[in-house]
Amino acid sequence: MIRGKKVKSNIFIYTVVIILFAFAHYGLLISQELVFGSHINEISVSNIEGEKIIIPQEGFVTLLFFFNIGFIPHVRTLSELDFLLAYINKSDEKVRIVVISKGEKEKFKEIQTKFNNRFNLINEEKEKKLFKIFNYSCGYCMKIILIDKNSKLRYLSSSFDPIFIKEVIQRYSNGN
Repeated sequence: MIRGKKVKSNIFIYTVVIILFAFAHYGLLISQELVFGSHINEISVSNIEGEKIIIPQEGFVTLLFFFNIGFIPHVRTLSELDFLLAYINKSDEKVRIVVISKGEKEKFKEIQTKFNNRFNLINEEKEKKLFKIFNYSCGYCMKIILIDKNSKLRYLSSSFDPIFIKEVIQRYSNGN
């Protein structure tokens, strides 16, 4: 009888240890929340053309724009993002804009044509690597993330304010 209780308690302890290990391994036990100043490790992804791109790219400020390609207000925001890109191209700032969504290839091709290939477009339909790393799960909200030249998170928002983002880009492209 005592031996049976010992076996049951050992099984219970091993089960708890295995569950805790699983939670820790998959990041469920410890918060992986991104905060201002968090270091962003290099991530390798492919754009819709199949070209490999590295996020963040050393020496560049990286702007990540997560959005829902099927949600018309988000697609309209791309025009504002294009306006911001036009400003950036006139200045000396080294900035990469990466636009991330999931959806049908045809919709990505439409955006690519409309904006004359000015954005790095990434379709997260299959891998969802960036969705997981940057915790984007909302289908009807957007997420804007700015990473400085030193791979530090400097801006994280769900609203798009191109004037403020321009100021943040200027601040961090100059090495501050």
